[in-house]
Amino acid sequence: MGITFVPARSPRRRIRFVERDDGPGWWRIDDEWTGCRWWPVGREPVAEVERMGGSGFDGE
Repeated sequence: MGITFVPARSPRRRIRFVERDDGPGWWRIDDEWTGCRWWPVGREPVAEVERMGGSGFDGE
């Protein structure tokens, strides 16, 4: 699961949540678009991921 967004003064970015294969939980992976492909720029372990209903941006 993930989202893609375009910051005002940066290249396109993506945040993904991928189940960990080395333990419980998830990895939150930050990627940046290079113009040709997604390049990983960081990650951190996450204990729990909760998906909101609807768009999640208007209180749904």
